[in-house]
Amino acid sequence: MQSNRVLTRISEKVFNRPLLITEVALEPIASYLKSPNRTFNVVNQEISEQEKLLQEFDFEKRIDSYEEEQLKRMKQRAGINPDTNIGIIDVSGTLVAKAGQVNGCVELTSYEKLKKLTALQIKLGAKSIVYNIDSGGGEAYTAFTSARQLRKMADDAGIKTFAYVDGCACSGAYMMASAAHEIVSNEDSDVGSIGVLVQLVNPSKHLEKEGFERTFITAGDNKVPFDQDGSFKPEFIERIQKGVNETYVKFVDAVNDLRPSIGRENIIATQASVYDAKEALNLGLIDKIMEWEDFEKYVNTSSTTQTVSTSSTYTQIKTEGNMQEQITELEGLQAQVSDLTTQLEEKSVAYDALLSEKVELEKHIQTLTQANETLSTQLANKEKEVITSARKAKLEEVLGKDNEKIEDLLTSTEKLEESAFDVIVSTLGVNVDMQAQAHEEVGDEGQEAEVQLSLAEQLAERAKSQK
Repeated sequence: MQSNRVLTRISEKVFNRPLLITEVALEPIASYLKSPNRTFNVVNQEISEQEKLLQEFDFEKRIDSYEEEQLKRMKQRAGINPDTNIGIIDVSGTLVAKAGQVNGCVELTSYEKLKKLTALQIKLGAKSIVYNIDSGGGEAYTAFTSARQLRKMADDAGIKTFAYVDGCACSGAYMMASAAHEIVSNEDSDVGSIGVLVQLVNPSKHLEKEGFERTFITAGDNKVPFDQDGSFKPEFIERIQKGVNETYVKFVDAVNDLRPSIGRENIIATQASVYDAKEALNLGLIDKIMEWEDFEKYVNTSSTTQTVSTSSTYTQIKTEGNMQEQITELEGLQAQVSDLTTQLEEKSVAYDALLSEKVELEKHIQTLTQANETLSTQLANKEKEVITSARKAKLEEVLGKDNEKIEDLLTSTEKLEESAFDVIVSTLGVNVDMQAQAHEEVGDEGQEAEVQLSLAEQLAERAKSQK
């Protein structure tokens, strides 16, 4: 009976729900659960020293109340090297939300345990924490919030955290790696698989083969995901796909929040691919490639006295020494803040002055612009007057000063080019001469008016054609 309950819990976590796990990591578990010939023996998992310590440790108790030797043993049990104060936390196997969800056949690491161990190591005085990762991922549930919480815990404590990939950091495991300030991998490890997977299992055909016929009597259209023929309902598939898409967006956003240097578009561009260490380094998924021995030296020599939080707007500083040294440093920081505040106030005053000057200059420019427009209009009018006066003189020279046709001619030809106007004046002079000659020959005054009228009409038509 117990084994059946365990199998049920395992299958519920593996099938028909979004997972942050690679197909390679999922396949052994899925194959075992799908096998009709499976056997199962409940394995009582040995409780680790870390888990025992978590159960008995009083987080409210002051650390300095423990004797030196007792504190040293507690650090060792918690995974902290008492000589370097560097803590190591293993992240291996399948990742689950809570401890004890799945027992027996699968190696597990729970997000709950990671947070508790991190808090414990911080409490015991770890100056750096290393997450030693070898996992293909696991549950999506609480993965994103857990990663952000791990980063915040380290930032609040002012310590630097590292992720060391020793084999695989894929899917949910890469999410946990992203919680660290720096990701280092050995050259033989795989990294990535930033994506979501759902493995659907439909037992209908198997049951039908075994001679079982299922009939569902339900209240509610979505109570079961199967049609009458035993296949999945289209709306069920759509609902699963929607959930997968939403989980994927959360995954991308969480990685982008914790490792903004990669870039959201570049994270999406990976399309859940798995990369070797060199490729991961080129893509910015990891920060360095080192073997474990070199990595240990690197962590030991890395400066951990100052950690800048990427998720907060302030800098937290961890100092070692007595209280007086900390007070002195704090006073120095306060003095710097005071100087910066004074500089800011001075620059603010200068900015206000420049802003006022800008407003006055804009007003002056507006006044000059208006004056320029007025002068331009006056100049244009003056130029028009000069041109009109010159043309009037030319017409008067040909037609006489008192000729009533002059004003009409000036109006009808005002849009003509000067060369075109001169042609008309020349033509007008010729016509006037011809009229005078005709008058001398005929001697009829009525004929003169008729010629003049014809001439005016000709000029008007000519002016229109020249426009």
